[in-house]
Amino acid sequence: MSWKERITLGDLPPKTQVELTCKSCGKFRYIPIGKLAARHPAKAKYLDEFEDCQICHVWGCGGACRIALPPDSDSEGFQGGLA
Repeated sequence: MSWKERITLGDLPPKTQVELTCKSCGKFRYIPIGKLAARHPAKAKYLDEFEDCQICHVWGCGGACRIALPPDSDSEGFQGGLA
């Protein structure tokens, strides 16, 4: 189970910005969670479900998008350190 399957949009603070990167053209954009929750009834969606329904907004592309959270969030993958 990945971190995208454990975290819902409602679990994140409203000031957190989600980065959406197009897998086809590489363009990216940031969406604040507070703005997203106001537009969508998506607070109950897990991040992987939200990622599956996102498409690129660049004219003529329409590719699938990858979701990423800022590095200061709780979902950071590497938790270890160097001794």
